Amino acid sequence: MEFRFKMVLLGHKNPISALLVIHLGGDAVDAGGDTLVTASEDGTIMSWNVADGRCIAVNECGFIGSPRKLSLPSSKQYDHQYVLCSGRANEIAVLNSKSLEVLRIWGGHPDWIVVTELNGEDTSAEDTLLTLAENGSLNIWHFNEETMDLTMEREFVANLPIQGEVLDLIKCNGKPHHCLALTSQEAIFFSVNGKAMFNIQNIPVDEDTGSQRWAGAKVLGEYIYLWTRSQANKGTKVVRVPLSSLLGAKDMTAETVLETKAYLETIVDINLDVSDNLCLVILSYDGRQSYLNLSPLVQGKMEAKCDYHGLDKLWPVQDVNNEPFITYCTLVDRDELVIAYSNGNILYCPISLFPTAAMLEEDDDSSGICWLRGHTGPVTCMLAAKAAQNGDRYLISGGTDCRIVIWNLVDKKPLAAFTAHTQKVTHFLEMPEGVNQRLKGSIISVAADNSLAIISLDEMNCLFVFPGYPYPITHIQFRSAEDYLALLYADGTVHVWEMQSAHLDRSLQGIPAKELLQDERWQNSTLTLKSSVTADYNKPITPYSLLFGAEDRHLTDVFMINIANVVDTLIQSSQLVSPSEEADLKLEGSDTDLSNGSTSQPTSLSTATGPQLKLITMVLSLMLSWGVDNSMDERCCGQFGLQPPPPSFSFGLRGANGNLALYTPLSKADDCWKLSPIVSAVRLLSILSLLRTMLNHKGLQDVATQLITFYATKLPEVIGPDYRFPSLAYLSRLWQDATGDISEAARTLFEATVDTMSADDIQAYILHSNQQLPVRCRPESVDQKVMTRATMILGAIGQHNPELLDRRTRKDVALSLIILIDDSTEISAQTAAISILSRGFATWEPFLKASEVLRTLFAMAFNGTSNSAVVSKKAKAAVFEIAASHTTLFVSTLTSNLTHGRTHEELILTIKVITFFVKRRPALLYSSLSKILEAIVKALDPNTPQMREDILQFATAILHDVVRTYGCVDFQNTSQKLAVGTLEGAIVIYDLRTAMRSMVLEGHVKAVTAVSFSPGGKLLVSCSLADNTVRVWHPSPGILGLFAGQSLSSVQKPYRTFKFGLDDPEIVNMSTTKAMSHVHVSWPSERCVRFKIRDLVMSFNV
Repeated sequence: MEFRFKMVLLGHKNPISALLVIHLGGDAVDAGGDTLVTASEDGTIMSWNVADGRCIAVNECGFIGSPRKLSLPSSKQYDHQYVLCSGRANEIAVLNSKSLEVLRIWGGHPDWIVVTELNGEDTSAEDTLLTLAENGSLNIWHFNEETMDLTMEREFVANLPIQGEVLDLIKCNGKPHHCLALTSQEAIFFSVNGKAMFNIQNIPVDEDTGSQRWAGAKVLGEYIYLWTRSQANKGTKVVRVPLSSLLGAKDMTAETVLETKAYLETIVDINLDVSDNLCLVILSYDGRQSYLNLSPLVQGKMEAKCDYHGLDKLWPVQDVNNEPFITYCTLVDRDELVIAYSNGNILYCPISLFPTAAMLEEDDDSSGICWLRGHTGPVTCMLAAKAAQNGDRYLISGGTDCRIVIWNLVDKKPLAAFTAHTQKVTHFLEMPEGVNQRLKGSIISVAADNSLAIISLDEMNCLFVFPGYPYPITHIQFRSAEDYLALLYADGTVHVWEMQSAHLDRSLQGIPAKELLQDERWQNSTLTLKSSVTADYNKPITPYSLLFGAEDRHLTDVFMINIANVVDTLIQSSQLVSPSEEADLKLEGSDTDLSNGSTSQPTSLSTATGPQLKLITMVLSLMLSWGVDNSMDERCCGQFGLQPPPPSFSFGLRGANGNLALYTPLSKADDCWKLSPIVSAVRLLSILSLLRTMLNHKGLQDVATQLITFYATKLPEVIGPDYRFPSLAYLSRLWQDATGDISEAARTLFEATVDTMSADDIQAYILHSNQQLPVRCRPESVDQKVMTRATMILGAIGQHNPELLDRRTRKDVALSLIILIDDSTEISAQTAAISILSRGFATWEPFLKASEVLRTLFAMAFNGTSNSAVVSKKAKAAVFEIAASHTTLFVSTLTSNLTHGRTHEELILTIKVITFFVKRRPALLYSSLSKILEAIVKALDPNTPQMREDILQFATAILHDVVRTYGCVDFQNTSQKLAVGTLEGAIVIYDLRTAMRSMVLEGHVKAVTAVSFSPGGKLLVSCSLADNTVRVWHPSPGILGLFAGQSLSSVQKPYRTFKFGLDDPEIVNMSTTKAMSHVHVSWPSERCVRFKIRDLVMSFNV
């Protein structure tokens, strides 16, 4: 039997004092499963997903005091909503189990207090709670989980004779109303029934000497197990007490089942294993680090222990007296890695060597590697900075030898060294904006004694040194005009220094200190003493070393990789071009030839140049899953030039507040795909996003496509039945990521996951999410994020696989999308709903008032009142997509708005939409151009003069854009005539003064390609490439037209016709939309017209 480390959770800054595992439910395949809630002595409460370790929520003020117990108000089998936190305070905090928000402070208790629930088989909404105060008073309460009301049923049921500190109050499962009060000196077994307390039995910790202390207790089956705290010369003792001896009339019997002499061993928990054998979870300490082990008890005796499993077997911890270990690392210019060691040496190497950098020897002088030697002790901090005058880049390093060394990043030589502090240097900061000229280009150094120095990179000189203070510096502020410096310390004290003379001007505390800090004349440079877990997430990669213990021993090196930033860096590179967001990636089978006849030569990433390619080499080497498929490994090594990381490499997840879950190195290569849906989604999305950036890189497209195909579609088959499919909820949230490659990778992965998951898994998603749609839930009963997530998942499934949703579900999803679109308070949900609605419009249209939906999108995209430019951009993209797939609906909505619009705002909005399409997507309007223009002309009806006046400026502008864009439309300014050639071969003349048709010219038998008025407006010439004719017309209505008036339009035949023949197949086969940009008409004179079709020029004397 083995107890093995799985992950290390990093986030708490103080010792952890309470733990609780609860089940919060989840989304079918994405099931939340067990959640670990942790509390530290500073009152910080955190929750972690047990499956993958990611931090879910953090409340840094969850408890005022030192928590000692986390419990649930009820043992009923459903999703628990609340967590009770009690400890060294006279109040109990009631927290939301998911968000950890403090919902209620249950105060008024006489002393420190612990709580447990007393529910038996009762199924009512109220829970019965029992509290025990440090003074021994017992009270019974009723807690209503719906209203969170607390009412006392019995006050002072009894006073327990407490000896020592109260540690816990434990309910005995299976024995209603029986409890165990655990103190450091004794355990008290009792029952509460009605108004009284009965059957008091004391279990002393040590009848002989009393020197030991109880540490914990647990009720398992018919026994109570108690264990002592490890103490010198006493070791650890485990006592087993039958419940029957406590309940019966006979004397209580206690049996010692374990007693050790190893005082460094501490029992953490006692439980049953899968075979119902009793097991001890033991924590031991060898004076150097901690170990965990699971030791079974057989027939009351502990079996021979398995080997203890410490972190050093997974991540070897180097002895401080042995080989040098890494103390600090950072990036320079995104492609160079700088690693500092405990012996004072600094390694400067390309970032592509990161996976093997830790194994480089100090005499290794390989290409690109350089060793910097200037410290006599461990290097504790480094900073890459720029001089103000010449712009040169420098590396500044500080260490435990109190030295500050400035290095030239060109030749890697030291330029200057200072001993400005008397203790080790802990921080470097760059100067803020707005300081005086002398301080520009300087850096700030801070030491462990909180002293501060200012060093000029231009002068290579230490300008100022300010002495230390007992409390850490939290803020540094400058007032350049008066040349003052203010230092704020953690105790609230502010020291104001006059920099010219370097003397302390004044020291302030309380209100005067706060008023000074709030003075806007001060330039702020905030210094926050962050833990090693905190990283700068705005950088592509942020490295740091994870240290532990009083001696800061090196555990491992952590590289925080911001995939979105890495992808953006690659896109901006001249070597790599991102595919268009509109390009769809087609996934091919792994046995298909993906070269498609390409003649490009394979290119290796390792031989390509440029810092961006070095970056992608390193990141891909770490992200890919090596050892899962040999053929993929060979392609990565041979065609990409990638190398697998060392065996000790592992990965992790960043959760809430930047807290980390680091997984111990896995024993099998495919284990990383068996952890949780979130882990699979994050890693796959990272891989696909990076690979997408190479799809347009010459020589890398084919192998990139092969890798994308493998990871998106073939990986589940390779891993087997234990493969955890990517979380659909997580992928749906990233559909709206600002980085195009990430959003497209999320879509690709979502579709591939739906296609490869089993029908049962997909239906589980659908059934679960269906009950959380906004149209089926009350907002107060279901969290907004849950409803949004359900809509996104079902919307994404319906968009690509509508057959998986029944008609009722499709209708509910469609209506839910509209609800999210109308809610402007959640912009991310709003934009996601807009995208899903437009991409799957064919699925949702039957259940919506489609024209009204389009009008809503028009307003969001073009009326300028949207709360977010992101929403406007997404709405424009949605309108484009719907117009392309449902052109008839789009055009009918436009013409209806123009014809029946009641306000000039509606008409202007519609004209803005048309203008946008004319400029951006003119081909979409080409087939319906005559209908749209007729509607615009009718909107200028002189019989409604005010409306005409309000929209005239916008209508004139759009007609100008139309004439300039489409060759089949022309306008004659003098006569105010608009000529529109149609696809049917007719030419319609409109008189803008009357907003009526003036005449219809019939002669062409196929689509009209171009029309043009002569300079004087007396003639109109038209051309049709479809019927190979040029026709000349008289555009005036004639005598009959004048007598007919404005209510009728005349039909005319051409004045003259020219036929022509074309031999160029590109011109003969030219589509009508291509002709818009390839056919041009000009008039050299009043009676000569010239047509230019690509390189062909035809002139006609008319």
